[in-house]
Parts: sequence; structure tokens; C-alpha cells
Amino acid sequence: MVTRNEPTGTRTQWLKGVTGLILLSLLDAEPSYGYELAERLGAAGLRDLNEATVYGALRRMEAAGLVESHLVASPGGPARRYYTVTRAGRAHRQASADQWRRFVSTVDGILSSAEPTRPTPSAGSEAYAPSSIGDEDA
Repeated sequence: MVTRNEPTGTRTQWLKGVTGLILLSLLDAEPSYGYELAERLGAAGLRDLNEATVYGALRRMEAAGLVESHLVASPGGPARRYYTVTRAGRAHRQASADQWRRFVSTVDGILSSAEPTRPTPSAGSEAYAPSSIGDEDA
């Protein structure tokens, strides 16, 4: 979900880089079809990953050999194309997850080190001199 304070397109750009990883992770846990994946992503707060995005990513991953699909008859409509992760897809998911964790750790480290800090008082600085208010002996 996009917030009002978020720069336009930032979230979209982040998601472009991890859409495959997210889908492979969901499919590794349980085979699924495109519409169901889009619904699960929306329920998780990733409404930006709509059906068109999901189907496009699934087609690209299938062409790359990361997932395979098969049709399953549906009781109330057309057959559904279920996707499962291949052995190559599992290896790719693991490598991508490791890279993602390192990336997040690096970015977190940079963000943490860039947090504003209070200036250290220098010797003789009047801005940090103790106040004499309330000192009757001063």
C-alpha cells in the first residue's frame, strides 16, 4: 500500500527487483495459479503486484526454467494454470534470498550510520556550558 509521504514510484521500483523472489518463495511453499498469487499478495499488503505483473513474471520465470506449469480443471470455470518451482528455481530463490538479505543489511547499516547525531560539545563552548540558574552559591 502506498502512503502519501512516499516518493512516487519508489515502492514500484523496489518491488520490480524482488517480484521473482517473492513469487518463487510463495510457490516453493505451495503450487498455485496466477490469480490466487495476486490475491495472496494483495492480502499481504502488496497490492502493487497486480494480476498483470504476476502473470508477466510467471511467464518470464517459466521461460527461464525457474517454474513449470500444468493445467488443472476448475469446477467453476476454465482450467487453471498451476505453477510449481523447479530445482533450478529453488536454487535461484535461495541465491536471491541470500543476496536480498545482504542488500537489506547493507542498506540498514548505511541508514543507521546516517542518522542525525547531536554535536559533541567542545571545550569552552558556551552553548554547552552548565547553567548557573538555581545555583545560589555561584
